[in-house]
Amino acid sequence: DGKVVLIRPKKFLAEDGNYRESRWFTAWRQERTVEEFYLPSIVSQVTRQRTVPIGDAAVALNDTVIAAETCEELFTADSPHINLGLDGVEIFGNGSGSHHTLRKLHRRVDLVRSASRKVGGACG
Repeated sequence: DGKVVLIRPKKFLAEDGNYRESRWFTAWRQERTVEEFYLPSIVSQVTRQRTVPIGDAAVALNDTVIAAETCEELFTADSPHINLGLDGVEIFGNGSGSHHTLRKLHRRVDLVRSASRKVGGACG
């Protein structure tokens, strides 16, 4: 319906190689906490929303629960998918935007498979 249902900020920032995200951003440190975020007026005009939830949360649908990790979070020892999976999340998304590094794809595939296995998922 064109609505923003959740803004899920990064819990872990990339600080290696080409990345120094903490120069510009602050990681979200409030576990299982959601606040109201006031949308910019241009977004409000399109979505007809004034605020949207922001925080460490998942989205419950009619027949499943979905959540997202962002890039670096998959590479951390305390990846958000661990607790989210224990809380009943069934589908995870991870938008990764890393630069190309030789053989890094294999590492990512292995991490996704490992994450899936940890929370009871099937992977090939």
